[in-house]
Amino acid sequence: MSDEPKREITVEQALQMAVALHRHDELARAEEIYVDILTHLPNEPATLNLLGILRFEQGRCDEALHYIARSVEIRPEEAGPWLNLSNVLLETGEFDEAAKVLQRVIDLEPGNIDAYNNLGVLHGRRREFGLAEKCLRLAIERDPNNVFTLYNLGNLCFQTGRHREAIEYCSRAMGMDPKNSHSREVLCAALIADGQSERGKEILQDWLAAEPDNPRALHLLASAGFSAPPPRASDGYIQQTFDSFAASFDSKLGSLGYRGPQFVADALTELGPRLPRDGVVLDAGCGTGLCASLLRPLGKRLEGVDLSAGMLERAKSRGAYDALYLAELSAFLQEGRDRYDIVASADTLIYFGELESVFAGLQLSLRDGGVLAATLEALADDQVDHVLTISGRYAHSAAYLGRLVEQSGMQMTSLTKKVIRREGGEDVDGWVFTAVKPMRAT
Repeated sequence: MSDEPKREITVEQALQMAVALHRHDELARAEEIYVDILTHLPNEPATLNLLGILRFEQGRCDEALHYIARSVEIRPEEAGPWLNLSNVLLETGEFDEAAKVLQRVIDLEPGNIDAYNNLGVLHGRRREFGLAEKCLRLAIERDPNNVFTLYNLGNLCFQTGRHREAIEYCSRAMGMDPKNSHSREVLCAALIADGQSERGKEILQDWLAAEPDNPRALHLLASAGFSAPPPRASDGYIQQTFDSFAASFDSKLGSLGYRGPQFVADALTELGPRLPRDGVVLDAGCGTGLCASLLRPLGKRLEGVDLSAGMLERAKSRGAYDALYLAELSAFLQEGRDRYDIVASADTLIYFGELESVFAGLQLSLRDGGVLAATLEALADDQVDHVLTISGRYAHSAAYLGRLVEQSGMQMTSLTKKVIRREGGEDVDGWVFTAVKPMRAT
């Protein structure tokens, strides 16, 4: 057996290997090579950029910004890393900085299609729909077959209630990339909104023929009314949906005019002396932690629970929580007796149809005198408990909510209808309510 010396490879060769691994989603192996290169060459700009992209894909946005910013500082003349930097800034809601960076890309490459696409997305999330459309159409003029721009324009049309145009652009996007789930979802919703339910059904059935166990496709089939609705959204649907856009969750909700966290915080404040002080607060379905800054002042300890690991990673980065738990909400609540003084839940119960298990858990986990504050989407028909809507979320009637509160031994203290968000060009009404668990007689 010969003792052959190890073959040395160049940085360029190592980087090529890492990029190939990265493209095939072998992220751990790619990361190992990127980190090894930077250990020896801390300022290698291409590697800094690529490790930043990988960190962004992992949902570690602060690290992504750090690495890509170092890359553009070293080689400011390259448009690509600047564009990657804009992606991270855009997805984390840093719109002003993203706009400056995108202008830098356009200065370097005046015809850069991706820069105009990103500007379109940026303006859309700012609800500047006219500017968003202008940028997206400029990108499509330069490249009529760009899947991302076609989808983004289709989604913009859907959000502004222009269903026929949404169908046109999402159909074109699907023609270029038939497996693009985002285009499929918006196309189905637009077809159904336009009265073309059978076409929407065909698209969902084709999706399930290719991926029979896909939780998103199964849930969408039910929400479109083509199969029986489940009692709640499946764990797989929640995890797949929210893990996939944890990084962009905050900015996307901002584009929908979403105000759930503020409504919940306001409802708690309005309880005045009935609100427990200096206790333990649970952010139930905490997501990325949008409620954290509003709930932190209300107790001596703030905890969060969510079913999405990606969301919890973002929540952890806020540094506001004393503890975070990865768990299904109703099961989690039923594990802890007399643990919480306040339970706050913004836009989480909308993924449950039947809420009996959740309220049974609340009855156990709330201390005497404890308070629940939450939002639901509003169902006007009091003869129906709940329905699964085309959005994939459940709407509940006030009568059903009232029965749940009473059956759980709590007392309703407020119930208000408010516009929770806008979707498909229309307002979405919701319930904002509070309930108190009475003190037990001694």
